[in-house]
Amino acid sequence: MFISCALTIALGGCRRVPEESPKAVAKVAEAAGHGALPGAPGAPGTPRAAEAEVRVTAPTAEPAATPTAGGEARNPLPLALYLADRHRYVGKTLAFRVRAEPGEYFNCYYKDRKAQFHHLRLRDDGAAYLDAYVPRDPEGERLMALVSDGVASADGQPVRLTVKVTTRAETLSPICTSQVEILAHMAGWSTEWIPPGPTGSAARRLANARDTAMPRNETTFTTLIESSSSWVGRSVTLHGRALLDRAYQCRYRDAERTHFAVLLRGEGTATLHAYVPRSDEGRALVDWLGTDEGARITATVSIAKARYDELCPDQVELLRWQKGWR
Repeated sequence: MFISCALTIALGGCRRVPEESPKAVAKVAEAAGHGALPGAPGAPGTPRAAEAEVRVTAPTAEPAATPTAGGEARNPLPLALYLADRHRYVGKTLAFRVRAEPGEYFNCYYKDRKAQFHHLRLRDDGAAYLDAYVPRDPEGERLMALVSDGVASADGQPVRLTVKVTTRAETLSPICTSQVEILAHMAGWSTEWIPPGPTGSAARRLANARDTAMPRNETTFTTLIESSSSWVGRSVTLHGRALLDRAYQCRYRDAERTHFAVLLRGEGTATLHAYVPRSDEGRALVDWLGTDEGARITATVSIAKARYDELCPDQVELLRWQKGWR
C-alpha cells in the first residue's frame, strides 16, 4: 500500500517536500514581469561575518548587460544549482539577485530563534527558493522595513534585492535544505557583487509551463508506482518533464552527497522522485535543468533492489536520459 510521506523520521526519515503547482509557477512568473500564464533606497548592508567569498563569473560569450527592471535576475549560479550543491558552499559567501518576501518559517536550527531572527523567502528566475534569516539588529530591521514597505506598495509583489548569503555548518539540515543567513544586502538588482548570467531561463520555464501536451507512456508513472515491487531490478523508459528536487527520504535519505535529486512529472499529477549519481552525466543533467526547469525528458529508470522501500514506491534510480521525448 502506498503511504504518503507525511511520516516521521522514526519511520525511516520519510518526508515529502511540497511541490509547486503549475498555478504557483504562473504566479511567480507573473510577479517576475513576464505576464500571466493560462491556468505565478537603501544603502548596502554591512557583512556580518568574515566568510570565504565565492566569486561566480558569467560565461564570456554573454553580454554584460545589467538586469532590467522587468527582466530576469540572471544569476550566474541559479538558486536551484546552489541548493543542489549546498554542501560544497557551507561556510562560503555567495551573492544573488533575488525577489524577497517576508515570511514566518522557523524550523530546524531556527525553530526557537524567532526572537533573534527575521525570516525572508528569496527566489530568482526558477521555482527554487531560499529561506533566509537576518538578525534582529538595526541592519536587519532596515532590511525588513525595506521588504515589507516594498511589498505593501507594490500590490504584494516581491521586492528586488541583491544579497550576500551563507550556509553555516551549524544550520545544515537534511530536513530544512534551503536555510541561509543574509550577511549583506542592496536594494534592487546590482552587478556590483555578481556579473549578469545567461538570459532565457525564465522564458524557458514559462514555455515549459505552457506545454500541456501529455506524455504517452506504455508503462505510465501511475502503473510503475502502483506495481513498484514488480519493477525492482527492471528498467523502463519514460517520457516526462523534469526539474531539480531536494527530497531525500526512505532508502535515499542519506544519499545527498552521492546523488542528485530530480523530480519527474508524468501524466496528470503523477510524479517520480528520481536519483542520479553525482557523475559527469549526472552533472550534465543538473546543469541543464538548472536553467531549463520543467523541460521534456526521456528517462530510463529502474528501482534498485538495495533502495526499494514500500513506503516510498515513487523512488527510482535514473540510469540514462535524453533531452526531449525520443
